[in-house]
Amino acid sequence: MVQDGPIPSGVKFGDVGPAALLYDGRVFVLGSHSTALYTLGAKPSDPGQWLPGPPLPGGNNTEDDAAIAEPNGKVMFQSFPDGQIANLLNEFDPASNTISTITPPNDPVIPLDFLVLPTGQILVTCSQRDYIYTPVGLPDDSWRPTIKDVKVSTPTEISPFRQLKIPQPRASGG
Repeated sequence: MVQDGPIPSGVKFGDVGPAALLYDGRVFVLGSHSTALYTLGAKPSDPGQWLPGPPLPGGNNTEDDAAIAEPNGKVMFQSFPDGQIANLLNEFDPASNTISTITPPNDPVIPLDFLVLPTGQILVTCSQRDYIYTPVGLPDDSWRPTIKDVKVSTPTEISPFRQLKIPQPRASGG
């Protein structure tokens, strides 16, 4: 069981919105009107640490919305003014601890979900159409997964439907 530690004063989640695992192992968490960053403890039994994140643009809300970690290390998420539909796209930059607004597609309801494509672009699904967003910047090479060791037991050939166990050095895949 993971110990989560106390939430800092001033962070009011209300309904918890989306969360995204950052490449440095922290978790960016969005709530109704707040953001926070969570760092795991050294061991699962050690309490983690919560820190307040940057304010949401215009005091917007993020409950029941989507978020996705971009290949460049930033997090795209949607937000909306209270009582309205989700109508803003935002981007959290963990390097500067800031949130900026992304110009959304011209769609009556934007967006419903996100998917990172193999190209590094993001498929933004909306009510009328789907759109492609191209994030600025590239992944840091230190985030890329590396395979250090592959052990294959007998037989020594790889065949279809055979499982290989590849150790993962970090939970973020890097």
